[in-house]
Amino acid sequence: AGEEETKLKKIAGKEFEWEDSALSLSQLRELEVFLQRKCEESSSDKINWYTITTVELQNLAKDFMPEGSATYPECVNEKPVKPNYILCAGWDLKLKEAFEAIEWHAKALQLSDRVTYFIHSFCTLSHDGDRLDTGTSKAVIDSTTDGAVLLMDKKVSKEWLDGKMSLATCYELYLVEQKGIRLDFSCSEGIMAVTRPFPDRRWEMGTFDPDIA
Repeated sequence: AGEEETKLKKIAGKEFEWEDSALSLSQLRELEVFLQRKCEESSSDKINWYTITTVELQNLAKDFMPEGSATYPECVNEKPVKPNYILCAGWDLKLKEAFEAIEWHAKALQLSDRVTYFIHSFCTLSHDGDRLDTGTSKAVIDSTTDGAVLLMDKKVSKEWLDGKMSLATCYELYLVEQKGIRLDFSCSEGIMAVTRPFPDRRWEMGTFDPDIA
């Protein structure tokens, strides 16, 4: 088999706008399994499923994304998909912990696997990584219907406490507040509601790490 056969293929008829580039929960679960396998198959000592971050994902993407600017959603969705939720996360968040945090969100809000999410590191993922622009966050949040989730891990939380906050993430949180949609904080060990309780009237599920809070 040639190298090209190991890469995904673009199936969307045209380039999706960012607000049309969401992924369903079931697709994110499939992506998690796929990326874990790719990490295990990688010959690079720097690629490890337990430590790889969202920013390092772009390097791994060159192994499986088609050359050019086609994004991951354009390889798995035939039609545009709007987001129910936007996931706000720093670029140095660990991939494994990001997926675990997403699962806590879906569980706490009792969401089906058809619920859709937008997260920059997955929904803008491409071989060349050249289509991202400064208007992405506003366009996506304007189209988001249900809420936002801030994904955190201990490393990112410590950076924020040290004043090294992601300006892009802060901007997204500002846009979320302006729109008035629900906001939750989620990590790999649990989730905390911020603006309104979960459907079961609880404000916390799992063990939300106090070091992150």
